[in-house]
Amino acid sequence: MDRITLKAARLILMMKTEQAADLIGGVSKRTWERWESGKTEIPTDTKENIAILLNTDSYDQWLAGREDSGLNREYWRLWKQQKNNA
Repeated sequence: MDRITLKAARLILMMKTEQAADLIGGVSKRTWERWESGKTEIPTDTKENIAILLNTDSYDQWLAGREDSGLNREYWRLWKQQKNNA
């Protein structure tokens, strides 16, 4: 899971940064922001928590070709937006 995927998951779950930090990661808002910015690695337990919340077997499942996934559509939308803004 990369930083864009993390942000897409948070947005799909309709959480603000501080909510996701507290409820999913059990960390400060600043730590979550570091994950989303790519400054620090996202811990495995946080990735697993997101997978559970999104009802997937693993956080990589939708990356392996689940085009019907809402997370997949949101991920690509954010990826294209980031690429266009670069």
